[in-house]
Amino acid sequence: MDKKDRDRHAAERSYAECQEELAELKVDYKELQEELEWKEGIEIELKEVKEELRSREQREEERRDMITVLGASGFDRSFLEEHAPTPPSVTNDNNKRVNEVRNLNQEVEGSRRRVVALEGRIQGQEEELVKMRLKHSKTNEKLGQVVMEKDGLLKELEILKRRLVEQEQGKEATLSISGNVMGKSKESREKEVIDLCED
Repeated sequence: MDKKDRDRHAAERSYAECQEELAELKVDYKELQEELEWKEGIEIELKEVKEELRSREQREEERRDMITVLGASGFDRSFLEEHAPTPPSVTNDNNKRVNEVRNLNQEVEGSRRRVVALEGRIQGQEEELVKMRLKHSKTNEKLGQVVMEKDGLLKELEILKRRLVEQEQGKEATLSISGNVMGKSKESREKEVIDLCED
């Protein structure tokens, strides 16, 4: 294998490596998209839970205010607390919702950290890909030069082959003429000369 073939194989290997890196980058990008979609879904759910929690807290606050006002007006406070309209299982639901919000916050924070890590990884791979594309561009340029040189050499080889064939044909013709002249007798050659002079 000569140098040009080695350069060509090296260029082809570099191109294949670049394609593999690009495939890996696409996989990482897909994972990042899925992670972002999951995070967006969690954030929407978290917003809904917070809104419901605020609504329940507001109703509970309104209930306490009503008990306070009626109690100040002379109503039996214990009776009011027992019979005032209360959101069903508000305390238990609030505790449950608080825990849900806390868990969702932790999940969102964990997702955010994973997204940041993936973004950093993607950025690093994009920078590496830019370098590889630059290297690949130079490799392609070099490969193109190698191909052009090879084509030039092949054309030159064809020209040399044609010249060799022409030279061999000329040599055979020369030998044939020489053989014909050498094969004639002295008298025949003299007669040919005389005939030419008479003509």
